[in-house]
Amino acid sequence: METMQVEITEERLSSDGYNAVKGDRLTLPVNIGVMWCSRGWCVDVAEKVPTGERNINPVTINPKKISHKSAMETK
Repeated sequence: METMQVEITEERLSSDGYNAVKGDRLTLPVNIGVMWCSRGWCVDVAEKVPTGERNINPVTINPKKISHKSAMETK
């Protein structure tokens, strides 16, 4: 498995089974490291993968469009 080392830029990061804080250096599988870098959550220590811009725009979620199937019957 190919890995890469990243440095976390977020105050706290919990994703893909990892927990880290700003300044932590982690060795990750490349697919996770590239995804995190592209989202602006960390930087590639080797400077091979560009860091994307972190998006902090609010997102609207419409709960009426979410479907949920339940085995429980209501009367």
